[in-house]
Amino acid sequence: MTINELEKTNQKNAHIMKKCVDNTPLELSEKELKHTLKLISNLVNSLTFFHQRLQENPTVSDVLTHMSLFESYYNELAKTTAFESIMTAKYQKNTEKIRNLTSKIHELKNQLGKDVTADGVTAKMQFYDDVVQTFYGALGFHYASLEKYTKLGIVYDFSSELEYHQESGFPYTENMREVFNQAFTCITNDEDTWDIEKDAYHAVLLATDKNKNQLLKLFAEYLPNYRIYSITYRPNDYGSMSMRFTVQFTYTDIEALHKRICQA
Repeated sequence: MTINELEKTNQKNAHIMKKCVDNTPLELSEKELKHTLKLISNLVNSLTFFHQRLQENPTVSDVLTHMSLFESYYNELAKTTAFESIMTAKYQKNTEKIRNLTSKIHELKNQLGKDVTADGVTAKMQFYDDVVQTFYGALGFHYASLEKYTKLGIVYDFSSELEYHQESGFPYTENMREVFNQAFTCITNDEDTWDIEKDAYHAVLLATDKNKNQLLKLFAEYLPNYRIYSITYRPNDYGSMSMRFTVQFTYTDIEALHKRICQA
């Protein structure tokens, strides 16, 4: 936590404590007092029973029932005693947010239903794959096979084999590859940063902590919402271990990467 965050927290706590020190008499009518005492009694009884159930093989239904009762009694008690409840205010604020977000989601769904076509989705998926292929080709990876599409992004299995040159690309991605190749350095041309093994025909990415950390650093910078599914080490032709990995890149990150490199 930063100093500014600590100061804000302290100010908030001081404000809360200041509000707690109030010698103003609580004015309740006889009817309000009776209702308040009944709420407290109900609240205590509910928690007591919940305490008992927790010791007797409780179920999720028990949690839902008793915590819902607790929330209901607490909010009513806060209202009856004129207590400016943080929980109540937060609950009301979140409820309003949820309503607004739900409304926006419905609007977006309606708009998407009008605009999205099968051909459009196919073209977009191809675009995402083209960007990722261009990215790993600029780094010099021999290939990365597309494993699957998820709700959030695309999963690729990266080979440990490396090329000695950046991929030139297909005609329809040639312009994009030219820009990516200028933005990134081929791994085999950067032996100070990477641990690699070379022969006359190809190279491999070795299984070292240095390579792992460099990969994670690279992804964090250009595709920050990546998710590593696996990192595996396998024997190679040189008597050492090579590294390959499976990773998910999100659709939003892929679009951001394209925009960052091609519109720089």
